[in-house]
Amino acid sequence: MSPQQAPVLVVDDEESLRRVVARALTGVGFGVLEADNGASALRLLAGAGAGAGVHLVISDIHMPVMDGLTFARELHLRLPAMPILFITGRESPDLVGEVLRKPFGQEALLMSVARMLGRPMDVTPGL
Repeated sequence: MSPQQAPVLVVDDEESLRRVVARALTGVGFGVLEADNGASALRLLAGAGAGAGVHLVISDIHMPVMDGLTFARELHLRLPAMPILFITGRESPDLVGEVLRKPFGQEALLMSVARMLGRPMDVTPGL
């Protein structure tokens, strides 16, 4: 699996936003896994075995069941090197790390992903 085909885990309680993010990522060659909250994401990763080759997590902060910050803490206990790109529409001064503010465009999303993975990427989606 090439690095750009490696799965990205998208965690958000808004299905429509997950779909938009997934479409942008698959358009440039990434595989995508989806979860609707942090607890579901942890179960998905555990069931897939040590992250199933996931190279990046994109997570909302405000979700029911398990929010993004709790999820991030739990994830880093299991996979300490896993990078997380937080997406949020609210002010969150406690956040450390990469944050993408909603609403965001496809290019901003893909540029953030490229930056977090430390490699250049063609951010023009395939047709």
